[in-house]
Amino acid sequence: MRTLILTIFFLSLTGVVKGQFFTSQKGAVLYYEVNNKKNGEITKDTLHIDKVETSNNTLSVKEGKNKIEIRDNDKIAIEMESGTDFRTYKYSNENNITYVSFMNEKDAYALMQDIYEKSYQKASPEKKDELKENYERTKKNMQFKGDAYITLNPKATKGDKLPESEYSQKIGPMKIRTIIDKGTVDGFETLTTPAGKFECIKVSYRVRAKMLLFTETSYITEWYAENVGLIKSIERDENKNENLIRILTSREM
Repeated sequence: MRTLILTIFFLSLTGVVKGQFFTSQKGAVLYYEVNNKKNGEITKDTLHIDKVETSNNTLSVKEGKNKIEIRDNDKIAIEMESGTDFRTYKYSNENNITYVSFMNEKDAYALMQDIYEKSYQKASPEKKDELKENYERTKKNMQFKGDAYITLNPKATKGDKLPESEYSQKIGPMKIRTIIDKGTVDGFETLTTPAGKFECIKVSYRVRAKMLLFTETSYITEWYAENVGLIKSIERDENKNENLIRILTSREM
């Protein structure tokens, strides 16, 4: 009976849920094309839904590592595996709001641990002790705090404000802060891409990366579709010039 109840609960979260702005099927693959306007480079990203978990009426999804193809003048120049983890999505059936985290302290510590463990497994026996000592020393010098995130509400109206958020990481005396603010809901739009036609929530926000006396500012506009996730994004620099355009081209469920 307990197994049946948990199965029904899980299906209720991973089915067609109002407000769940991400794909919750483990193993699903989303294909994107990214146009880098600054250098004319076109990148193809293959994104995998890596982890799907449920806890306390909340469904959590972690995007996994992706495969990248870089095109130069329509010719594939590089094909490589990216070791970077991506967004974490959470959906609570209590408020029907999707929470999108770009980086948070929990994921940062987990990523650092994962990198160490994989390096340790590949290291030669004579290097393992040295690697472990370096890792323990690094852990003492690195601190992660906060969460850089946005929220997506299916009941939002145009002009609604998004919450401000901040994530920071400290490496010895150097501190890097990522601040998300000036976020707004731009409304709901129908968007057509090579992957199909999608009803999307459109949001815009500012991202500031601060290190010492330097600040790098980006302005992001994104379109999310329910039960799919990110459909399109446009990143602009502080002068509002377009830098990156990412578009969903196809998907496998």
